[in-house]
Amino acid sequence: MPRAEFDWTKAAVNTADNVAPKITDNIQLETPVRTGRLQSSIYYRRYTTFGEKIRMEFVSQVPYAKYVVYGTGMRGGWRSDYYQILPIPPNTVLRFVVNGEVVFARKVMHPGIKANNFPARGWERVREEVVDEIRDQVRRALKIVP
Repeated sequence: MPRAEFDWTKAAVNTADNVAPKITDNIQLETPVRTGRLQSSIYYRRYTTFGEKIRMEFVSQVPYAKYVVYGTGMRGGWRSDYYQILPIPPNTVLRFVVNGEVVFARKVMHPGIKANNFPARGWERVREEVVDEIRDQVRRALKIVP
């Protein structure tokens, strides 16, 4: 009687490694850019746990990445209220521009920044390609043995 063999781990690893560059590129395309530091810092890493699971992570070592993705203050998940911004060093003033006018203040009550879930949008751009790649890898990994 013939039997079917399926190397799940190999198929999953191949799928992850084949689609990761596409996903990374699309996440980077969706990344908001001011200096380009966040965008260029995004990379992929894969974890395999004893042949049971493959975990793909798209990460950035830029310290402010979590604030861009999840937001801050009243508009995000890190804090739920306005927060105070004070000048450094103490007993000086903050200087910023509002509507083209220079403003000075001893403190500012900041409402936070809105969350920008650009990684999810990057994933969505290639979702169908990822599904197709999974199908192809499953077909290749399934062997009928006489």
